[in-house]
Amino acid sequence: MDDRFFAAEHVIDLVEHATVVMLTDTAAVPPQDLQILERLLARLAPETAVLRAEDLARDSLSARGGAAQLGGAAGWMQALSEHTPDHHNDGTITTFVYRDERPFHPERLAAVVERTFAPGAVGTVLRSRGFTQFATRSDRVGSWSSVGQMLSLDPTSLPSWHPDSPHGQQIAFFGLDLDVAAIRRDLDTCLLTNDELLSDPASWRDLVDPFPVWDGHRHTH
Repeated sequence: MDDRFFAAEHVIDLVEHATVVMLTDTAAVPPQDLQILERLLARLAPETAVLRAEDLARDSLSARGGAAQLGGAAGWMQALSEHTPDHHNDGTITTFVYRDERPFHPERLAAVVERTFAPGAVGTVLRSRGFTQFATRSDRVGSWSSVGQMLSLDPTSLPSWHPDSPHGQQIAFFGLDLDVAAIRRDLDTCLLTNDELLSDPASWRDLVDPFPVWDGHRHTH
């Protein structure tokens, strides 16, 4: 994995679990770009105070704290809540949650990822995060995380058979001018078809899987 991804994801993790984010050196930033940034931060970290340096004051921090409460307050976690609409657009930032209980065919997913995350293909995907399941690795819940055009798919410690584990696909997308219908259509083509779903699950392990191997999993390249 590119070191740039780890650096970008580290920054995003800090933002999504911060109590306060302070913006500095904003004078040279065009007002429209600054507004987009502030709205994106508000969507990624809805419980976080986003302040410009010139507005920072003791009073603005006095009610802050309780970092332990932010563990489940990241924007993507709130977006995946069953009480949150799956599609929201405030005129600047689009949030879209993709859900389906079927596992992905990894070969078809790899092809779609190349198209979907290409610049301008479906708008600008700035961040996506959630849970995924591959047919070739159906015993494990996977973690889906993207920053810009860089995507990481890693195993979690959650077994897919556990009643409290997320099932299938639950992925929140945040971006600019997102073509929600195109994202949904492209990802739908990656799901197992009815015939594949009704086949012997043991045969799923033989599907072509071009993604990096997770510990304990073997698959065909």
